[in-house]
Amino acid sequence: MKPIRTSLSLLTLAACIAPAFAGEGWLTDLDTGKKQAAAENKAVLVDFTGSDWCHFCIELRKKVFDRPEFMAYAAKDFVLVELDFPHSNPELKKKNAPWATQYRIEGYPTVLVLDSDGAVYGGFDGGRADIPAVKDSLNEALRTMKTVKQHLAEADKLEGDDKIKALGQAYLSIPPEYRHYHEPLLQRIAELDKNDISGIGAAEKQAAADQILSDAIDKELETCSSPQETLDKAESYLSKKDLPAAVRLSLLNTKLSILIAETRTDEQFAKLLALLDEIAAINSAQAASLVEFKATLIAHKDELISNNLRKAQQNRE
Repeated sequence: MKPIRTSLSLLTLAACIAPAFAGEGWLTDLDTGKKQAAAENKAVLVDFTGSDWCHFCIELRKKVFDRPEFMAYAAKDFVLVELDFPHSNPELKKKNAPWATQYRIEGYPTVLVLDSDGAVYGGFDGGRADIPAVKDSLNEALRTMKTVKQHLAEADKLEGDDKIKALGQAYLSIPPEYRHYHEPLLQRIAELDKNDISGIGAAEKQAAADQILSDAIDKELETCSSPQETLDKAESYLSKKDLPAAVRLSLLNTKLSILIAETRTDEQFAKLLALLDEIAAINSAQAASLVEFKATLIAHKDELISNNLRKAQQNRE
């Protein structure tokens, strides 16, 4: 089970074919992009994509990234980097694989906003319907980056508990799903905050305990022999009232990924949409993204069902 940010990336669909090359204005090497961002005082926008197989990647490129309106918007604040994983170019996939490993990419498209040091402040997974939807996510990431940098600059001027509090504010300004990219900051706080006046130590211990439980449940789910058995096992855990919220959310995301792959009827599609609403209701940080993703799913309902029916038929043959 994974946080909502990574689980959404499981919702990509393979359907269309497109050329496997970066568009004009996009770099194809992240180190080069970070150096340029440092020189120009910009953020880095990284698009992890599958240009010749990933439907949502192709749509995102066609509807957003290739549009002059987006390029004009991005030019002010971003250095653009495309890291492609096309089926038709194994060498390019191999070249970009270390970046996918470093940033824990598990699905496509994944769009991340980095600073010139490579720290992540936001982004999104899966499709987006249009340029305004993409800009909302990117602008939020820029605001987060600015806030964190301000707190860090303030902390550099302070001492003692005031310094710890400023560092804590910087860390807590980062959305939870992106905090694992900021281990150096967390370690810095831990070294200074021996009495946990920031409260971050206790929160991280709880998060670690939740992760251990999630990992144990993951291993159990991996032993299931069918999607239905996995769903039944997930439901058995979800029925427990004392289940930590983070673990519950991860189980719902596991259920969501299975329903995406198994939806073959209108009735199943309705259950899928209801599950998205349930997740959005308890995950306010990703509610807007889930609404966007729901709209994308609805727009591609027939394609989703058709693909799943075809896969089921192939598995029977």
